[in-house]
Amino acid sequence: MLEMRDPTQHIVDFDDGYSLTVELRNGNGELIGTIGDFEDLNFSFNSEASDVEASELIVPMSSPWSKTLMRANRRLLLIHILLYRDDKQIKRWTGRVDRAVRRREGPQGSVTVEMVSDKIWLKHILGYSAPGSPLEFQFPKTNVYIDYAVHGLKRIASDNLLRLSGNLTLLGGSHWLNNPDEWPGMQDKMPHVMIVPTTESEDTSPMVAVQIQMTTMDEAWQEICKDYNLLPTATFFVPGRDPLPTRLSPTKPCVVLDIQDMDRTRARSESRGRWAASFELLGDTVRGLFGQFDVPPTIDTYDPQDMRDFFGTRADDKWVVFRDSSEHWSQIEIASYSPTASHSIGGGKSHDFLNSGVKLVFNLLINGVLALVGLGFLGIDVGGTFDDVLFAYQGANDGNMRDFLGDFTLFEEFVGDGVTAFSFDSAQALRAARNNAIGYQTAMFTGDIASFYPFRPFEDFDILHPVAWEDSVEDKLFAERVKQISVFANRSDKIKFEVRLGEIDRPEEPEAIAARRHESFVRALNTILKRD
Repeated sequence: MLEMRDPTQHIVDFDDGYSLTVELRNGNGELIGTIGDFEDLNFSFNSEASDVEASELIVPMSSPWSKTLMRANRRLLLIHILLYRDDKQIKRWTGRVDRAVRRREGPQGSVTVEMVSDKIWLKHILGYSAPGSPLEFQFPKTNVYIDYAVHGLKRIASDNLLRLSGNLTLLGGSHWLNNPDEWPGMQDKMPHVMIVPTTESEDTSPMVAVQIQMTTMDEAWQEICKDYNLLPTATFFVPGRDPLPTRLSPTKPCVVLDIQDMDRTRARSESRGRWAASFELLGDTVRGLFGQFDVPPTIDTYDPQDMRDFFGTRADDKWVVFRDSSEHWSQIEIASYSPTASHSIGGGKSHDFLNSGVKLVFNLLINGVLALVGLGFLGIDVGGTFDDVLFAYQGANDGNMRDFLGDFTLFEEFVGDGVTAFSFDSAQALRAARNNAIGYQTAMFTGDIASFYPFRPFEDFDILHPVAWEDSVEDKLFAERVKQISVFANRSDKIKFEVRLGEIDRPEEPEAIAARRHESFVRALNTILKRD
């Protein structure tokens, strides 16, 4: 349910029915006031658990808030940005002041406020290996959670939030997640930061194994959320101002953590067949390691009806397609990243048993030679001089890539980080390197709300929603997920939106996800076996 805006707040109105409020709150979450005289404002939402969504606010030096903001070194200042359309709250960004900078040029001056979102909480909640024990008695040193991804990651957060509030033993850890009768009263147990419950039986995400050893929540969540299209969120809730969190009914201000499964192939059974058929175009390839050069891992959609079936089968689930037209966009940026080298080399270290053997052989040879010349067996130890020399490197060569691109394709690159050459980690690094060597594209669309008509950000599409975009050069439709939405507002212009599709960094090779998942289970088993 969308909440109506409070008419007593200082609200800045823009065209197309948009308006926003910038609230300033103290370290206890209490409202200090609203900032209505800002000059520029931008705030972002993205899909990464480890990205704190840095944003920025600029107020003139003459603002009554400039002095308060410059006291950020000795006060905790929270910033909440409430975005409305037609007086209904459609999105809120919540975070805190990270740094305030006062600048003056001549008689004019301003205060630039650098902000980080409430995802910063994920970096400051540690996962204890034994959350029910004192810090000095963490045994076993590593804890393993094996569960469905969403429920398992929420269990980790729950165990440690209850640890921080002193209620872990009382509730028996994270068992309350599976008990709806306990949900309404959870703010008494998690007064400041709460986790939205997801029961194990309803979780459609895949089974994962997560190792915890003084691991921050963002580190525990990051790769799994990215691998399986899970959306992590951390948002400040104020009673009476904001819609109630799903399944929770807090009565006091708090930060609400959640993870949503955004993969329609799991969450919507009617879409699984169509989406699986689309992804089948990619095939299961291991690029480079087996000498196959392939096109970038982007879904080329030749039949728009396939996309319509997936995106637009319901009135509340529109088929969002960004048009490639100068009439729509103030800026379109399609980035094509070129292929790099045809040969990747990894490793840097021999296996331990080889190191010991090489060292032993060289010690025997050198001391034997010295004995032959009459110096006797002196027991000279060559130490690490001849260590790590046998099978310390391995490579992945893609001859087809050179045939495809031409003779002047770059020769080779070293991606080693000191891991044992013929090991899982080295093979994984090579796999990722070969994927990174392949060219790929990303897309970014910037414009005011008229550019997106008939679709509206945060209402028709949001973070990690799949959308389609036209490419008039290729004469194709491409399907990608929304990875970031940024909002820009100033006093002399309309609200503008910037939408990024696809990976901001080089996309990860699909086989790497499965390999990392396999590795996590192996580590988990080894950890469990070592306990006995």
